[in-house]
Amino acid sequence: GRDHNIFDDEQAGSYSSYSGSTSYLDDDIDVAQDDYSSFSAKRSPSNMKELKGVMKAMEWDRSNVGLACCASYCGFCSVCTFVFAFVGFFLVGWIATSGITANAIVDSPDALGYPLWVSNIDNEAPPEYECYKFFNLTNYEEIANNPSATPAYNETGPYCYRLYHEKVNVEWTDDGDRVSYNIYQYYEWAPEESNGDAMTDIVVNLSPGYIGILATTGTEEDLTIAFVGPAFKLNMEWLTTVFIHHIETETQNVFLSSTQATLVANSTIENFYTTWANATSLPSAEWEGMLVSLNSSASGISMNSASMLWNASLEYSLVYTGDDDTAWLWYNATLPVNEVNGTDINEDTRSMALQMIQSTFHLTQQQTSMVADWLQNSAYPEIVDPGLVANYSSDGVLQVTDLGWLQWGSCGVRDDAAELYNFPMNGTIEYGCFPSLRKGFSVAESKKLLNGTYGLFSMYQIGEFFNEYYLVAMNPINCPNDTKTHLNAECKHCTGCTEASCVSKEPGYNCTFHADGDCKNQYNTTKHCNGRPADCAPPTNTTLVECHRCRTCTDASGNGTLDTSNCRHCEGCTWDGEETPCNECSNCENCDLFLACNNEEVWDEINDKWGLEYESTLSFVGYILYSSQVYGEPYLKKILFEGGGGLFPIRTVNNWIFNAQDPLMAISNPAEPNAGNLIQNMTDVSDASTKYERITTYTGKKNISQVAVYQSYGNLTEIPPPFWAEPVPIEGCTEWGQFQPFLNELDVKDLYTFDPTYLRNLHLERSGSVSYRGVPLWRFMLSNATLQPDPTYYQSIPGFANTTSFHQGCPIFYSNPHYAGVDDYYAEKVTGVKENRNWKSDNTFVDVEPVTGMVMHVNVSLQVNCFLDASYPNLGKYYNPPLDVFYPIMIAYKETTLSKENAAEYQVTVVWTAWIQNFSFALFFAISLICVVFAGTIFLKLVRRNSDAVDKETISLIQ
Repeated sequence: GRDHNIFDDEQAGSYSSYSGSTSYLDDDIDVAQDDYSSFSAKRSPSNMKELKGVMKAMEWDRSNVGLACCASYCGFCSVCTFVFAFVGFFLVGWIATSGITANAIVDSPDALGYPLWVSNIDNEAPPEYECYKFFNLTNYEEIANNPSATPAYNETGPYCYRLYHEKVNVEWTDDGDRVSYNIYQYYEWAPEESNGDAMTDIVVNLSPGYIGILATTGTEEDLTIAFVGPAFKLNMEWLTTVFIHHIETETQNVFLSSTQATLVANSTIENFYTTWANATSLPSAEWEGMLVSLNSSASGISMNSASMLWNASLEYSLVYTGDDDTAWLWYNATLPVNEVNGTDINEDTRSMALQMIQSTFHLTQQQTSMVADWLQNSAYPEIVDPGLVANYSSDGVLQVTDLGWLQWGSCGVRDDAAELYNFPMNGTIEYGCFPSLRKGFSVAESKKLLNGTYGLFSMYQIGEFFNEYYLVAMNPINCPNDTKTHLNAECKHCTGCTEASCVSKEPGYNCTFHADGDCKNQYNTTKHCNGRPADCAPPTNTTLVECHRCRTCTDASGNGTLDTSNCRHCEGCTWDGEETPCNECSNCENCDLFLACNNEEVWDEINDKWGLEYESTLSFVGYILYSSQVYGEPYLKKILFEGGGGLFPIRTVNNWIFNAQDPLMAISNPAEPNAGNLIQNMTDVSDASTKYERITTYTGKKNISQVAVYQSYGNLTEIPPPFWAEPVPIEGCTEWGQFQPFLNELDVKDLYTFDPTYLRNLHLERSGSVSYRGVPLWRFMLSNATLQPDPTYYQSIPGFANTTSFHQGCPIFYSNPHYAGVDDYYAEKVTGVKENRNWKSDNTFVDVEPVTGMVMHVNVSLQVNCFLDASYPNLGKYYNPPLDVFYPIMIAYKETTLSKENAAEYQVTVVWTAWIQNFSFALFFAISLICVVFAGTIFLKLVRRNSDAVDKETISLIQ
């Protein structure tokens, strides 16, 4: 390199011979190097100038080649990074979208989001709480029978419970696009989230359960009648236990004497006493039920004591027949243990009777107990009871408890039962029968009537029998066209009336006219027989009698009226609608005692369901009305005012919510005694199939916008009438915290969800955007239209959602907490509620993260009210509170919020993914831009250098 300094500048001119092109190929450079070698060998001054020019040309050529390569590489890098910028952006976005989609779409147990979708138990799901604020009615005693008083409340709580839920019986269909399941959910008391103790805090309020019972039975008067059903059941429980015990002790002397005679006939009386008292095993089958010491140690009862116990002439002996006191003594001595609150209420009575037997027959205490045990556990079931069944077998008695049914149905066991046996609660209540009020029933008829498929033990069934059948059949408004009264169908009052037809209403019954003129079956009863009268022939007795019952008759010419003395009485029937001579009888009609039309369909249903004929129905209804006054009402009052039931129960908060121990509800609805609970808490997974309807939703596998959207609820795709006035489609998402992902401002303004609490679709309106724990969210609020008048949902009062139709007729209405949005007319009907309004918390809002579609923060709240409108007809006998009032029961609200941990996880999975996506795009785009700028700069330099070389060549040529 230093050798180049020897070249003179003048020799640079020879360079021009190499400057004919702007660049050199590699082979050109090799030629130049060869030239250089030959010049070097010569090393003459002229040759050295040429060599200098060649070397400069080589240097310029290599410089241009480097710049060109650099520019090419920069251009290539620019293109690559530009492509990477967009590919990376969409690749990261695709990865993020795939992750969100995989979490949202749960199409199998292997799905990524399955663990959090199926349950919130023992996983990282944020805790869910349901909290309740209760309204305590402070002046319930004042308003119970004062319709002008104002209900006054104070608010207690909140009382919070943690909600756990799990989807069970999960089944996927349609290649994973649909999933069906039941919800198993339960609550645990959360004192750390509460203000007060739900287990001890007492609340008094109007009972929706009591109003619901009235919705089923009718008025409180109807409730009293319906309560005869449970009264009959309590009656029958007494008749099949206590009454049977009385009969056993009353008849033990007969059956024991008979058995003794049989055993003594094959032995001696002394051997009988010894074996009866002390044998520990059966000598023979004849001794079955006759051994005091069987399978035990010998009692040691002496011969003298045994002979006294079996002496028919000695008072209080086992076989004495002289008075009733003996039966009562043995009845008391054999009373079973009956514990109430841990105390045997029969103990004192039993002890006194045993002491008397012990002293009378010179027994020890142990011997006395052994004799009583023998009677109760051996003699009665093996000797006395079979004898009683045999004695009453012709009356349909198949087992000893049937005696109770026979007694209730026909006084077939004791005619004086009403005097001897009474129900001890609240005074004397008859347990006998009442032949003057009702027809006698057989055992089978009594069981069908009271305990059959439509048995009248049930309040619901007895209410249905009385209101939906009996009163309907008796109401002349319900008479079919062109029918006569029922009495007219069997009317033979007019002289000369004959039965025109006699037909059977039931297969197996052959109905014919009998000698007495009645249409009867082969069993000589009118059961299932239908006889109709013919026209009445002219009376054979022409004596005219004056009768005020007859209508005034017109004469044949139609001129004026005839004197009533020209009317014939026809034994209680007036004339029919036809104009006939007043001295003749036509069809008997409009009988003096109008009972009912001949509505055969209704009467036949009564017969089919309860086995009651027309006449027995009338007498039985009389018995029901009688029983409602002497038995039903006292029993009902005790339940209402002493047993914790009634319109204003006093309960702990926890009992109001989950364990409403209402004795009236237990009696009226024994199949669901906890139906009065405000919330049904599940205690077993099996409850999921009965307490929560089966849900079918789309998973979004085929259409991501259908994630968690209802396909059916309870196997219904719409809620049919009469729940609502017209069919309401089941639409929108479930309430379990997932809407469609990838919401955007252009397409999504509102959301929709089907809510099982309202049993309808709810409209959630977009109200703005919020940020919670650094997470940007879209806020939606419940549409105001939800609580506005709407005939489809039977809503007529602004601010209240009517849910009566799916609360078994109980007028339950939902509103915003503290009557927010309700007209002051109703809000001011009570005190202590409106005054606590909080416009920030008295509304429902849902905050949704738009990318994932997940609910990150929610406050769902509603107030439960029971509405007694101004014309509410069902109260008045026992209670008379203010009407036209929405009685507030409680505020229920569910709050789920994003925890710090969940927020951090969201930041990593969503926010940072979006940041990486944007950062990678920006980075690669920036590199691409730098490469473009650099390549452009090099290109400009290369162009300028070439331009300078051309200029020099031009100057050299000029020179």
